[in-house]
Amino acid sequence: MTKKRIIIILIIVLLVISGIIFFVFHNKKGNKETITGEEWFYIEYDFVRNMQGLCEQLDMTVSLYYNGNINEESYLAQMTMIRQEMVLFLAEYEETKDKYEVELGTHTVASKMGSDSAEKSFYIVSDLIDNCLYEEYYKDKEKLAYMYIAYGKEIEKNLYTFAASLTSYFEEDFIELWEYESQMATETDAVTEGE
Repeated sequence: MTKKRIIIILIIVLLVISGIIFFVFHNKKGNKETITGEEWFYIEYDFVRNMQGLCEQLDMTVSLYYNGNINEESYLAQMTMIRQEMVLFLAEYEETKDKYEVELGTHTVASKMGSDSAEKSFYIVSDLIDNCLYEEYYKDKEKLAYMYIAYGKEIEKNLYTFAASLTSYFEEDFIELWEYESQMATETDAVTEGE
């Protein structure tokens, strides 16, 4: 009888622990708002637009420093401010990413490619800013220029993919709208002819 009680108690304890684990997991997942892949693509589009201003500051600062229009101290101060903005940008992006859960199967090919390339570009820009602050690069302006160009090509490649996805997405919407309007016009013509 004691073996049966021990087994029953162990089963009850395991069920309680399993219930607690399920509740905790379900609660964490339940706090996220579920959105479609296309909605997430639009959210990332806003982040890409926000990153554009940061990249313009970065370009201007590196160009001014490379051409000798600002000294090393001013360059480092400006780059440190840009780095702080990037840290805040990435924190906001990660917070937004944690807030939403993309529903499976709701991405189009275009929105998935665009979302992936946007996220890659955010982290490439972050790495670029970090490298611009490394002494080995800013002390040697030629090395800084080559590194900047190499990163720029990677960022450009990802943003071209994002832009192509965006264009493709809007093109799909336009085609659907055109087909809908054509169908409505055909139905309207059929009703008009019947009168």
